[in-house]
Amino acid sequence: GAYDCHFVELSGIVRVVQPWSALGRDHAIMHLDAKGTRILVLTPGNQLERLSGLVDAVVRLKGITAVAVNESGQVLTAQMRVTDPEFIEVLEQPRDISSLPLTPLKGLLGHPVSSAPGHRIRTRGTVTHSQNDESFQIQDEDRGVRVWTTGGIEPPAVNSFVEVIGFPKPGPVSPTLEDGQVRILGVRTALEPAVIN
Repeated sequence: GAYDCHFVELSGIVRVVQPWSALGRDHAIMHLDAKGTRILVLTPGNQLERLSGLVDAVVRLKGITAVAVNESGQVLTAQMRVTDPEFIEVLEQPRDISSLPLTPLKGLLGHPVSSAPGHRIRTRGTVTHSQNDESFQIQDEDRGVRVWTTGGIEPPAVNSFVEVIGFPKPGPVSPTLEDGQVRILGVRTALEPAVIN
């Protein structure tokens, strides 16, 4: 909390932009990945359309910080308020989704890296588990991963063949994809389960 309520400048990759209403006003909430730390950025609601086109862009922001801490002084969430559109500078435009190479699941975080570190990738797989609008699991010929969405989507049905755009992140066993967007390409026959001896 050393920078709480300070006017600061920071850079990062835009992960998600969503509308949000509170205190009688409309806002746009930008989720920013600043060197591995997720920061929620509150911006004026009239910036929603502009900012929605910046997902995966590298931006430099100037604004006022706010942090939520627990009783032990540990930071729970980092937030920033950007009140002026001129305080949002685009350093690197996002790549067009259609130009992203198709990455097999085994290559999400391996070598060679199929995308710039921290940026989104495009992959495909068959849905093996889908329970709610927050996450589902996909598998290809070699691997399986969990896809975390931003919520509010219709979960794809099991055996749907999907294309996912998301941000890879290391997991305890295998990588996950965060802030996933999904497009259903068709339906596959059920996968044969692996036999575990």
